[in-house]
Amino acid sequence: MQNRWAILAVLFVVRATMAFPVSKRGRGRPLLGTAFGVSIADIGVLIGLYFAPGIALALPGAAIGRNSATRQRCWARSR
Repeated sequence: MQNRWAILAVLFVVRATMAFPVSKRGRGRPLLGTAFGVSIADIGVLIGLYFAPGIALALPGAAIGRNSATRQRCWARSR
């Protein structure tokens, strides 16, 4: 815990960076609407497609983690 402020700063920057692409799509909606004729629902579909690969990778990872002995190993190390 010597570098707790540095860790907090890194987490803040990473979280802000992860939220940036989604917020850019929402702010760009008026420009997309006039240029390409898209609606708010179309922008929502784009954002959903942006997150789809993460969901597709998270579900098998959760199943693997549930079936493995990771929980027992983590529990044993914490004691």
